[in-house]
Amino acid sequence: MLGFGFLSLPTWFVHIASLIEWAIAVVLVYQLGQRLNQVWLQRLPWAMIPYMLSGVCAIWYHVTYDTQQWLSDAQSYLTFLGSTAFGVWAFFFLRSLQTFRISSLSARSGQPSKREGGVSDHV
Repeated sequence: MLGFGFLSLPTWFVHIASLIEWAIAVVLVYQLGQRLNQVWLQRLPWAMIPYMLSGVCAIWYHVTYDTQQWLSDAQSYLTFLGSTAFGVWAFFFLRSLQTFRISSLSARSGQPSKREGGVSDHV
């Protein structure tokens, strides 16, 4: 049985608008990464997708009048996966910035760096 569940119309609006907003953000971040030729921005949408799927599960859970418990469980796991993906992305992104900073400082001082490479080298 499908329907509008137990949520009010404004709550439905916020749920659906958030999902649309997140999907647009995924596309725009990827396009910005392409335009700036920044591989880390192009990878960020992969970390954003689990959150978007989590939102789909939450909406579908409410559409089924909150009766499909597996959708609520899937939403929880996808949220955890999204948070983990963002953490992993941030770790590698910050590590690449540190490498970039070390190689930039070495280039200014005229000394060869121990670690070569730029932001996009650590793929």
